[in-house]
This record gives sequence, C-alpha cells and structure tokens, in this order.
Amino acid sequence: MLNANKYELYGHNRQVNRKEFDPSKAPQFDPSEFDVPKNGVVRSWVDERGFGFIRPDGGYADAFFHISNCLNEQERPFEGMRVSFRLQMGSRDKPEACDVDKEIKLTAEQKKKKAEEDLKQKLEDERTYSLGQPVQVVVELGQYETVKVTHVNKDGSYQVTFPPSKGSMVWDNVRREELREATKDA
Repeated sequence: MLNANKYELYGHNRQVNRKEFDPSKAPQFDPSEFDVPKNGVVRSWVDERGFGFIRPDGGYADAFFHISNCLNEQERPFEGMRVSFRLQMGSRDKPEACDVDKEIKLTAEQKKKKAEEDLKQKLEDERTYSLGQPVQVVVELGQYETVKVTHVNKDGSYQVTFPPSKGSMVWDNVRREELREATKDA
C-alpha cells in the first residue's frame, strides 16, 4: 500500500524538497543538467544500506542515490538495471539522483506517437499571437470567448479586449496557456 505522505496517485509525482543548484558547491556539474530527465545504469547497489550509484548515459559523473529517492521503493534496484532519473542537490550539497525509476522501453509505435506529441507541444510552446489577432480566452472551465490581442507584455503575457457585445472588458496579463487560436466559426 502506498504511503499517502510520500506519494500522490500511484506513487508518482512525489513531492520532494529540492535545493536550488549552487554552482559553487558542485563546480564539476553543469547547472543545465539538474532537474532534466536522464537515463543510466545502476553501477553499484548496497542493498543492506539502501544506496548505490548510477552511471548516467553520456559520460557524466556517477550520481549517488538512496532507496528513498526511488519512485517505487518496493522494487529494489540491482547492478546493471537501466533507470531514468533526475539530478538534484543532495543533503550534503552534492548532486544526487532523484525520481529514480525503471527505464521504460517504448515500442516503435509508442516512440512515433511520443515524438508527434512532443512536436505538437513544442509548437504550442513557441506559439505567439500578434496585435489585433482574434483569439479565444478561457472565461470559465471549458468555456471560451473570442477576443482580440491588444498588447503583448514584456513578460510574454497578453492584454486582450472583449468585443463591445461582451462589454469591451480589458484583461491584462493573460498567459499564453489561457489562449488558443480562434476557430473559423467564432
């Protein structure tokens, strides 16, 4: 049974108190490598003490990990096991692996579908709207209204104006995630 204090639904998305990366305490590590999904192999594992080391793919330095940093503490790691993980600053201000989980092998069809989803998400993340462009904004859960972009803020958010039929309201600081392209029938 899952420990409700440690895990959310099905033992994933565990909440971990992570320290911010401090380059002065780990000069051999690149800050961009932290909190990025990685894969590797368990190089050594001491089962009696519940810790081991992961050799990341790509030639990075080995990373320490403890059984408490595994997403599924019931499934014990073993030497040679392929795993996925992220790096975080450990309790001794040294990088350590967290969110350690068995690496999942995808079929060719799953890889293709994931690549399509990743591309779709990337295009969505890069989407920008121009002044005067009609867009739809979320007004309530699942309900959208067609508005016009009237200003692009420095932080990347938008100012939008509702049409006179909707009261000509102006909303500032609307995030890109709250907008979508206006449909043809809108």
